[in-house]
Amino acid sequence: MNRGEPSCPDTEALLGSALGGAKARSLIVTFMGDAVSVQPQPVWLGSLIAALAVLGLNEQSVRTTCNRLTREGWLRSQRRGRRSYYHFSAFGARQYQRAAARIYAPTKPEWDGFWTIVLAAGLPPPQRERLAEQLGWLGFGRLRGDLLIRAGYGDDHSALLEELGADAPVFRAQGAALGDSLPRLCRETWAVDELDQAYRSFMERFAPLAEAELAPSPRTAFQLRFCLVHAYRRIVLTDPELPANLLPAGWQGDAARRLAASLYHRWLEASEAWLARVLQPQSGDWPAKAAALGARFRDATWSGQLVALDRSKRPTPTPDEDRPARARLCSKQTRQPQNVAVQQSPAAPVALRGAPGSPYTRKMLALLRYRRIPHRFLQRSVHGGDDDGLPRPKVPLLPTFYFPTASGELEAVVDSTPIIRRLEGMALGRSVLPPDPALAFIDALLEDYGDEWLTKAMFHYRWSYAADIERGGEILPRWSNLTASDSEIAPQSAFIRERQISRLHVVGSNDVTAPTIKASYQRFLRLFDRHIRNGPFLFGRRPSAGDFALFGQLTQLVSFDPTPMAIAFKRAPQVCAWVAVVEDLSGLEPAEAHWCARDALPDSLRGLLAEVGRVYAPALLANAAAVNAGAEEVHTEIDGRPWRQKPFPYQAKCLQWLRTEHARLDSEERNFVNGLLEGTGCEALFQKG
Repeated sequence: MNRGEPSCPDTEALLGSALGGAKARSLIVTFMGDAVSVQPQPVWLGSLIAALAVLGLNEQSVRTTCNRLTREGWLRSQRRGRRSYYHFSAFGARQYQRAAARIYAPTKPEWDGFWTIVLAAGLPPPQRERLAEQLGWLGFGRLRGDLLIRAGYGDDHSALLEELGADAPVFRAQGAALGDSLPRLCRETWAVDELDQAYRSFMERFAPLAEAELAPSPRTAFQLRFCLVHAYRRIVLTDPELPANLLPAGWQGDAARRLAASLYHRWLEASEAWLARVLQPQSGDWPAKAAALGARFRDATWSGQLVALDRSKRPTPTPDEDRPARARLCSKQTRQPQNVAVQQSPAAPVALRGAPGSPYTRKMLALLRYRRIPHRFLQRSVHGGDDDGLPRPKVPLLPTFYFPTASGELEAVVDSTPIIRRLEGMALGRSVLPPDPALAFIDALLEDYGDEWLTKAMFHYRWSYAADIERGGEILPRWSNLTASDSEIAPQSAFIRERQISRLHVVGSNDVTAPTIKASYQRFLRLFDRHIRNGPFLFGRRPSAGDFALFGQLTQLVSFDPTPMAIAFKRAPQVCAWVAVVEDLSGLEPAEAHWCARDALPDSLRGLLAEVGRVYAPALLANAAAVNAGAEEVHTEIDGRPWRQKPFPYQAKCLQWLRTEHARLDSEERNFVNGLLEGTGCEALFQKG
């Protein structure tokens, strides 16, 4: 669609020199990171092929490479009809964001006078080599055998050690610790002279473009922007960002960063316009320019001065007079993982409105604590009369999150399941989505069970039994007004009781369904009590989204409402303890190895799935049939008992979403899932016909 558009005279030559010899895999990773990762939606493969064609990649190469990157876990493929859509997977996003933090940094961080040292000697050889390779992209070099070292900026290595499950000691040493041989060791460890020459070549290639009066077409602006980013990426990711006194005279790295910043923003708007015409997201049009693009290289400016390279003199390190001359190694472990936020860290904590008596609020608060995402919790008025200038959601549900849009305004968002996925893209590390797509799908099914079925027990017990009705009515309104008198609380209590009891039919709680709901709750307690003794979470030693969904409902069932709390204490005290622990998992230090492997899944997980298939699956199917038929009531049989309730359109959507995710699994993943679900009753949800 773009053939025949003229290029500026030097573009083709630049493509050849900047991209010559580059592998398709490397080019596509650069493209997905620089152009696609800042947008929320996956992109149609056909439009990727069209965009990459102007960089010299043919269709077969793009198709083959995207398939390979998907198999390697870098990309995630989604199908809609006959079209395939691609985006970074959670793993790919983590990898690229680590790189992006260095590629688009406006300035080199100031050295704090310390070195970060990772001792990898105690690790198995394969893990040791993997760690050395990954730390190399963060600027670490191999100083002596298994001693990995970097000038001590930040703590980004902690999340990587955590993900790799590498139990390697980390130390910080003062600058004098490595002695007078430090300049020589730096040259040997990082090949500083070769790196300096690479920066010089970059400057010589791109500096003339900064000085030229060019007004490239949108297509050419994209080509130039891509060449710039790809060439700069290949250099800066090997740069250890050493202190100035350990660099060659006339060091080009800082000038190259300023030049890259200037050219990037010069070509950004036109190139984005071209991408908006070519790339086709999964739904709607290509969004407006993401705010994160404007933040790249922020405050780095090009002065137009090319620093002359002088190899005749090399500065010697000056002694740090404020520090002891001898080494002082700190045994302090710097293993606390930090939140690595996509598109830079949020300018302010995530704001959400909710209430302690809302199981979905408790679900999300616990998840935010575990993921160490800064947040601001706003208590909600019982009558919804909050007048704080925040936008209102289209459907008033708890919790309500407030996210900034591209224009800088706040958007009110509800529905915890998609919010969890959105947060995965906003802040990396400590993920709650299993990296195995098959297990992630099972987790989504269990999350849906907690949100949509276990909540029936929560509502049923709270608003069907006298003691529970009294407690709920008395306590819930007090959470939003701790200074109110009893006379002020009384009408609010009556309002809550009447409203919630009148809404029992919405969740399907009535005289007909009550026996099924109670029996299912008691079976779940027994099954979950058994499973957490193998875990203590659904998928091993770290929590998933499904864990937090179950937790949210259980905060009310086993910790607040008298009747189900007494049942839980008698039948499943382990579950009561589990809820108290999961309330705040911010101190848990998870590793990738803590996710349970497929072949290590305990039988107790299948027991939970059998409960889902026994009650929730037939409820979903009957509800969807009633919604599709326009029926006024759902009539079916669940667990050998009659079931009647009003149709619930939202749960019909839940079934459709689950089926869509099931269809998106590749054949190997789908076969595993189908085998795990076979005989549980859940398989009926995904059978055709």
